[in-house]
Amino acid sequence: MKRLTLNLSALLLAAFLVFSLTFSANAESVEALVTGIQKYGNLELDLKGSEFLNAGFAYGDVVTVTLNGEDYDMPVGSNYSDVDNGSMLCRVVIKEETAEDAMLLAINMGDLATTAGIAVKNSIEADPGFEWIYNEGIETPVKVTIEMKEPGGYYDEYLIHQLSRSEERENYPELSDEEFANFRMIATTGVGYGMLYRSSSPVNPDIARNAFADAAAADAGIKTIVNLADNDETMKRYEGFADSYYAKQNIIGLNLGVDFTAADFKEGFAKAFRFIIENEGPYLFHCTEGKDRAGFTSAILESLMGASVDEVVADYMTTFYNYYGVEKGSEQYAAVVNSNIVKSLQTAFGVADLFAADVDLRSEAEEYLKNELGLTEAEIAAVRAKLERSVDANVVNIQKYGHMDLDIKGSDFLKAYDYGDIVAVTVNGRTFEMPVCNNYTDVDSGNYLVRVVIDPEKDRDFVSLCINYGQFAVDSEVAAAAKDAEGNTVYEYNDGVEQPVKAALTLREKGGYYTEWFSRQVAMSMDREDYPDLNDAEFANFREITTTGIAPKTLYRSSSPVNEDIARNSFADAAVKEAGIVTAVNLADSRESMEAYPNWAESYYATIDILPLNLTVQVLGEDFKAGLAEGLRFMSGREGPYLIHCNEGKDRAGFASAVVEALMGASADEIIADYMKTYANYYGVEPGTEKYDAIVSSNIAKTLAASFGIEDIAADGVDLAVEAEEYCLEIGLNADEIAALKEKLAAE
Repeated sequence: MKRLTLNLSALLLAAFLVFSLTFSANAESVEALVTGIQKYGNLELDLKGSEFLNAGFAYGDVVTVTLNGEDYDMPVGSNYSDVDNGSMLCRVVIKEETAEDAMLLAINMGDLATTAGIAVKNSIEADPGFEWIYNEGIETPVKVTIEMKEPGGYYDEYLIHQLSRSEERENYPELSDEEFANFRMIATTGVGYGMLYRSSSPVNPDIARNAFADAAAADAGIKTIVNLADNDETMKRYEGFADSYYAKQNIIGLNLGVDFTAADFKEGFAKAFRFIIENEGPYLFHCTEGKDRAGFTSAILESLMGASVDEVVADYMTTFYNYYGVEKGSEQYAAVVNSNIVKSLQTAFGVADLFAADVDLRSEAEEYLKNELGLTEAEIAAVRAKLERSVDANVVNIQKYGHMDLDIKGSDFLKAYDYGDIVAVTVNGRTFEMPVCNNYTDVDSGNYLVRVVIDPEKDRDFVSLCINYGQFAVDSEVAAAAKDAEGNTVYEYNDGVEQPVKAALTLREKGGYYTEWFSRQVAMSMDREDYPDLNDAEFANFREITTTGIAPKTLYRSSSPVNEDIARNSFADAAVKEAGIVTAVNLADSRESMEAYPNWAESYYATIDILPLNLTVQVLGEDFKAGLAEGLRFMSGREGPYLIHCNEGKDRAGFASAVVEALMGASADEIIADYMKTYANYYGVEPGTEKYDAIVSSNIAKTLAASFGIEDIAADGVDLAVEAEEYCLEIGLNADEIAALKEKLAAE
């Protein structure tokens, strides 16, 4: 046998230096020499980590290492912990603070030198206490070839292994105690309020969160617990178990592994579902961290109850924010999603793409429970029935305008539901689908909403069932409106209505109204001084329409030049005069209301030719269509320049302008850009923001597509000019009128 000191001689290294780094034509292969073997069998190479990376390799690549006549596939990582225990690793160490720049071949918690049959370790008394002796027949220095196998093939796993967390509560000041314990209510579509929870272990002290989890379980009133990690004996040995809230509940200890495909996991998993059926909620699922086993369990239950993929992913990833601060939109977030819950569910459900349009998670989960776990259809139905709990409340007050206040706090309601969710509200034997909102204006006039108001400054924290510009108490047939002696509106309960009136609120669609709700969360000022970056015309939302096909200085849009409600009328009137407007279509007022404004007689606006149409904001309604046709017909028979306006110049004027722009040949991008200038002028909404995209999709893109009877105004093959002309015919214009309008507006 040959004895090896920890480093080869300089002479030997020099002899092989010319061979120690060779690149293939595409820089996918390097050769190196083993220069030393560390205490635990890691092989040191004569290749610097920086040289390896400069050769085109990267962290997260999978390489094939040829060593002692054998090929080993290894990921490229920076730390031993980048791979699971017992797995091989091509470790690149570059640390400026310690001047390290090295390459190692290793096994995490293992011995590569022995595994590869290169050498055996011998204990000696001299420093460093060991020596490695090469096996017979091993040619030294040992040559190593590293070839690229799969660029980035391990990158997602590599990113995930870079995560680290603390077990100290003080290191998470931004988290509540429940979040620190990774304890939360599951409130995805179909799951009843306060019925299903997930958590880290309330009794295992390994990650120092058990006391917080136990306290959270007590606050939530948990009755039934599925412990995925421990058996009964292990569970009861934890210090403090006997005194915990946890110990006094219905508990099953399943002692499951983390291989979700294993037969013993499936057998135990089936017991978990049957345990739910046999016991009453609220229910808690947990493992040790509440991450892998509890994450998979939650995803299956969420899918079964009707959650979308986005809901399942969002709930799963809350754990990675709680522990590691992983933010949505980050590279690590995507890596965790793709390498964990998406892959697990695709395997469980036997689907290639969890996000495919034809994948129905509810059906897939049901098939999984039947075919993989052996549950019957009756058992599956029983699980659903156990989890389908509503928020139950009583009506405690009917407000002046018919809104019904409930006896639950808004802050409690939002622990389960969010603004933008759609809930089914059952009251007085009738069921209404209503979005969860904070303001009446979050829905159109006449539409229902569950209004959740939380305003600590005014000591307001309540939930109401409402209709924007309507009386929910009357519409639900709970009460009738009457006048008292002073002329105030009061409500008297109808005969046969049992008091207190009960209301049940059940999640219908998680986030189903979110984009629409979010697009309405804007506010503007009426003070000119609050818009120093805008000129007077922009403050008045006055502008020339310059999209394709429209002649310069021909068509304009604006807020009202006479209605003082938003304090922009004088600026709009001045802009109208400067532009030399001759003809105006007023979408907002009747002749009577228009001429009743205090400044009407003195305005320039009053001197031009105006058609007042008095239209509502229901641009898809028949009345609006008929009125718009009248307005376009009015323009076609008169000279310009023309002005289209409503009150703010936003909704009615925005839609009418978009129709005309499309008719004249504008693209979807041009129409959207013009429409969104209003939101920049009023609210400072900039392109590229989430708010901008939400407003586009919930407003002009949706209403124009609906009006034209198409799916997407920006889709390939859609000719908006043709669609607009067909729309104009549909609303009552004839071909001659359309031709006349186009001639009036057209660029020469």
